[in-house]
Amino acid sequence: ERRDLPERLAHEIGNAVVPLSTHQQLFSQKYRDVEFRTSLNEALTDGVRRVSRLVKQMYFLARESASMVDSISVSQLIEDAFKDAQGMHSGKSAYLQYENGDKTPIPACDRNGLRHALAEVMLNALQSHAEAPQVRVRTRVEPDAAGRDWLFIDVQDNGPGFTTETSTRGHEPFFTTRNVGVGLGLTVSRKIIETHQGRLEIHAGEPGKPGYVRVAIPLLEQEVENVPAAAFPRPRPVNS
Repeated sequence: ERRDLPERLAHEIGNAVVPLSTHQQLFSQKYRDVEFRTSLNEALTDGVRRVSRLVKQMYFLARESASMVDSISVSQLIEDAFKDAQGMHSGKSAYLQYENGDKTPIPACDRNGLRHALAEVMLNALQSHAEAPQVRVRTRVEPDAAGRDWLFIDVQDNGPGFTTETSTRGHEPFFTTRNVGVGLGLTVSRKIIETHQGRLEIHAGEPGKPGYVRVAIPLLEQEVENVPAAAFPRPRPVNS
């Protein structure tokens, strides 16, 4: 998958640059035209948004380690991630329904990494409904068999849901059902979450019911420096 990365990136950056290049060629002739300036502003906004997202994705994919030294409440993490997802989204305004409003702190984590991982998951949810996107988030903390507490974050949208293929392959590198992007959003999320010793699951849902993406991470009790980053994700089945 890594061998395909430069070609995919070049293609996506090229798609972002083409509208800017077109406007640059016409700038000296049409800069007084109000419609042209509006179009230029839209092209600049979209181009910057797309390239900025790629830069963040490449940063987290290339990173070889992370330090779990930050603390943040679950509710603040959800709110920050949703704000970032809206910033990366080119569609209409969206609505966040956060059921729990959990103030439970995550005592030791890579705050920026988790924020971006959740933002990519939420962006995927926002892109599922073109007209009135809604994101529903549910959180809970439960112990595992060994008594270690895990944080579960379920992200659900109001779109058509996941097919069997997308629920199985959604976090594979370069898998996408859309015309925009390189299909690395959930791949990046998965790498960050696995660096936290957690997991990302895509659940297709039962017939007639929407699916959801689940982020599960163990709550570390103490800070840890320079945790080796998870490997570049490869295709694998996910139980739903």
